[in-house]
Amino acid sequence: MVITLITLLLAFQQNPWVTQPVDVPDLYHVIYDSEAIQGEASFHIYIPPAYFDDEDQHFPVLYYLHGGGGGLQGLPILRNYFHNNMQNGTLPEMIVVFPWGLPFGMWVNSKDGSQPVESLVIEDLIPYVDANYRTIANRSGRIVEGFSMGGYGAARFGLLYPDLFAGFSMLGAGPLQLDFINYPHVRTPLPQRLEIFNDVYGNDMAFFEAMSPWRIAEAVVDDLPENYPIRMVVGDEDELLIMNQELREHWESIGLPFDYIEVPDAPHAAMAVLMWMTQNGKQSFYREVFSLATNITPEPLEIPASLHLHQNYPNPFNPSTTIRFELAEAGHTTLGIYDITGRKVAGLVNETHPAGSHSIPFNAKQLATGIYVYRLTTPAGTLSRKMVLVK
Repeated sequence: MVITLITLLLAFQQNPWVTQPVDVPDLYHVIYDSEAIQGEASFHIYIPPAYFDDEDQHFPVLYYLHGGGGGLQGLPILRNYFHNNMQNGTLPEMIVVFPWGLPFGMWVNSKDGSQPVESLVIEDLIPYVDANYRTIANRSGRIVEGFSMGGYGAARFGLLYPDLFAGFSMLGAGPLQLDFINYPHVRTPLPQRLEIFNDVYGNDMAFFEAMSPWRIAEAVVDDLPENYPIRMVVGDEDELLIMNQELREHWESIGLPFDYIEVPDAPHAAMAVLMWMTQNGKQSFYREVFSLATNITPEPLEIPASLHLHQNYPNPFNPSTTIRFELAEAGHTTLGIYDITGRKVAGLVNETHPAGSHSIPFNAKQLATGIYVYRLTTPAGTLSRKMVLVK
C-alpha cells in the first residue's frame, strides 16, 4: 500500500500538465483527461457563491491565462480580487477558469508538437468546463484575458477563435514584437528566451512571427465580428510598454478597433493594473461584454450571405493551424485533408453544422512536409484550398 501511494505521488509530481492545488475558498483544483496530451491535465476554477443559490442559473466564464512561470502563487490574490468585486457589485457574477499552460508554454502548440497548449485549452478544456458546470455555453458567455505571457495568449485566442469568445483582454502583454531574440525592450533574460525559442518555437523565427498577435491580426482583421470587444492595458512603468505601444500603432494602421489603456505609475504587475482600473471606473469591460449573456440561448449572430472557406492560418505551418469557414445555412458538413495524390489523410468534420462562422484546429504532427488540400463539402457546394506543411 505504501509503495502504491509513493508511486502515485511520484507520477503526479512528474506530470508537467498537473499542478499542485492552491487551497483558498471557492477555488477548486480540477484534474481532467485531455485528448491533446493523451493524459491528465489540471486547472483551477473559481465558483462564485451565487452559483449555489439557484440551480437553474447559468453563468458566463472568464478564462484567465497566467503569465510566465505559471502564476500559481498569484491565484489567491486574483481569487480575492474577483470574489470581492463580484460581492460588492463592481464585477458581474461569473465563473473564472485559470488554465494551466506550463510555466513557459506560451499558449501555443509548440512547433514540434510536444507541447500542444493551444489545443488543450481550445479543444479539451472549454468543452470540459461547459459539460461539467452551469456555464453560458456559447461565445456570448466567454471572455479570454491574460497577463504578460497570458496576455499574448489571450490576444492569440481572441483573434483566432472569435466564434468561441465574445471578447478578449490583454494585461501587460508580451511578447508582442516580431523578433523574439534581439528585440531590446523585454523582461525575460536572454538565456531563458533562447530556451523558450528552442522548446516552443523550434528555433524558427518565422514560426514565432506567424504565431504572433501582430501577424494574426493582419490575417483576420476583415473577418472579425463587428464591434468585437478588444482591450489592451499596460502600465506606463512596465518594461513591456514599448512593445505594447508598437502593437497599438500597428493594429490602428490595419484598421483593427480596440480600447487602449495606459495605467499611470504601474509596473509589470497584474494587480496594479486591475486595481487601478477598478478604482478609476475603468473596469466595465466584463459587464459590457457579458451584457447579452443572460441565458443559455446563443445570442443572434449575423448569418453569412454565402458559403466561404478561408485560407488556413498560419500558412505555411508546423504542425498546427486553424481552418475557418462560414455557412449561410445549416446542413451536413464535411471537412477533410488530402495529399497531392488525392488520398484522404485526415477527417476533421463530419456532422451537421449550424449557419454561421466556424473555426477548426488541425494538428498535422503525423504528416510529412508537403502541400495538402483541405476540402469543405456542404449542401451549398464544395470549396477547396491548399496549405503547406513545413517541418
